[in-house]
Amino acid sequence: VDEIFPADGENILVLFADIEPPRIKCPSVKERIAEPNKLTVRVSWETPEGRDTADGILTDVILKGLPPGSHFPEGDHKIQYTVYDRAENKGICKFRVKVRVRRCGKLNAPENGYMKCSSDGDNYGATCEFSCIGGYELQGSPARVCQSNLAWSGTEPTCAAMNVNVGVRTAAALLDQFYEKRRLLIVSTPTARNLLYRLQLGMLQ
Repeated sequence: VDEIFPADGENILVLFADIEPPRIKCPSVKERIAEPNKLTVRVSWETPEGRDTADGILTDVILKGLPPGSHFPEGDHKIQYTVYDRAENKGICKFRVKVRVRRCGKLNAPENGYMKCSSDGDNYGATCEFSCIGGYELQGSPARVCQSNLAWSGTEPTCAAMNVNVGVRTAAALLDQFYEKRRLLIVSTPTARNLLYRLQLGMLQ
């Protein structure tokens, strides 16, 4: 509000309305890549300030999105800052935080077998271990790792039916075959409820 005194002595009040919005500049954040065995990236930046011709520097900014210093998951994340001056004029800036997780192609469990993977199963640094059901033996790599070149280490595993010679003279000779194949044969004796022998295969460490 300005007060003007003209020559005739009468006071005139002149009102100036603040209609110019404040300015706010968002930071520039480059694409981030997750570390091995990680699915998130910690991203930090300086909180921006608003600047207004009438009110000067404005530090009371409103954030929409994850705050700086957060662990951002894979994907494209929108961040927005809003600032108001005393006349309720609004300034806005927007930017994106992009996080990429390096991945190998997905693996599958072998037929007649199982697969157990760490982390997300196909991200850089993940390890997948393979095993077979009873009566089958693993051929190929028992474990594979997603490497920095985004290729899996080792060779594709398969589960092949065990070739056991049953035409042997002694039980010891039969069991020796399982030992050579690093398999443990567990034989459960018959019970009153179940008169049959039960066989169970395990893996020797």
